Amino acid sequence: RNGYRIVERAIPVQESELKGEPYRDRAPKSGCCGLGELLKLEGWTMEEYFKVLMLDMDTVMAHQVDELWRSDLRCIWTVSGGDTSEALQGGMVMIKPSRQTYEDILK
Repeated sequence: RNGYRIVERAIPVQESELKGEPYRDRAPKSGCCGLGELLKLEGWTMEEYFKVLMLDMDTVMAHQVDELWRSDLRCIWTVSGGDTSEALQGGMVMIKPSRQTYEDILK
């Protein structure tokens, strides 16, 4: 099924629930959105789709992404250029949804 939909959800993890370094210290103030980046985890729950592509509103796709749709990888994401200070980077994330993976990540 092709198309898009807008989904409103709460951030799935609160600061007090973060486990382990470096996320507990860095994630809440990382990047532009801090824990808001974790909203992209909700894409894992959209099992009615074969793949889910999540983009930040300021992401520019300079080339076709057909290769990403054909990939067998479960998760493809962007990295921050040379900036390694971000604990979370979610400019572009493509996943094969799986409720089990979602649950495993939240553990």
